[in-house]
Amino acid sequence: MVGSKGITVEDSIVNQSSNTAGASTHRGLFACEGNSSGSSDNLLTVTGSVIQVAASNSFGMLVGGYYVADWDGATITGNTIINVGGASNNLYGNTTLNPSIFKNNIFQGDGGSEVLNHTPATNANNCFSNTAITSGGTNNLFVDPQFVDSANGDYRLRPSSPCIGAGTAS
Repeated sequence: MVGSKGITVEDSIVNQSSNTAGASTHRGLFACEGNSSGSSDNLLTVTGSVIQVAASNSFGMLVGGYYVADWDGATITGNTIINVGGASNNLYGNTTLNPSIFKNNIFQGDGGSEVLNHTPATNANNCFSNTAITSGGTNNLFVDPQFVDSANGDYRLRPSSPCIGAGTAS
C-alpha cells in the first residue's frame, strides 16, 4: 500500500506467501506514505487480525516505509502475528513512527530470530514467543501462547493460555 494514507485493517486474515509481492523479499502488509514528509494524516491502524508470514526473509508488516521514511504513526492492537516460514522479521518499522502503539498482540516466531526492528512509543501487554524479543515494554509476556493447533492454522488460544486476560481495554 505505497502512497496510501489513513489505512485501517480490522478483523482480517493476511496470509503472506512467496508470491505476495513477486520476487521481492519485502512482502507482507505494507504501509508507507511515500509522498511527502510534511504530511501527518497517514496513520495505519491494524486491529483484531491474524497475519501469517509464510516465506523466509519476509515481513509480517512493513510499517514506516522501507524505501521512504515518511510514515507518521501506527496503532497495532489485538492482533496475532505468526511466522511459519523460517527466519523472518515479524514486524518491521524503519522509522520512528511517531506515535506508535503496539498493544495486546501475540507475536509467534518460527526461527527464534524475529524482531520488531523498531521501538514503539507504547509497547504493552503483548505476548512474544520464540522470537529474539525476550524483554522490554510494559506488562509484556515472553511465553508460549498455547494455540489450539497452530500446525493447521488454528490460532485460537487454549483455555490454559497465559495470554488470556493479559491485555487491557484502555
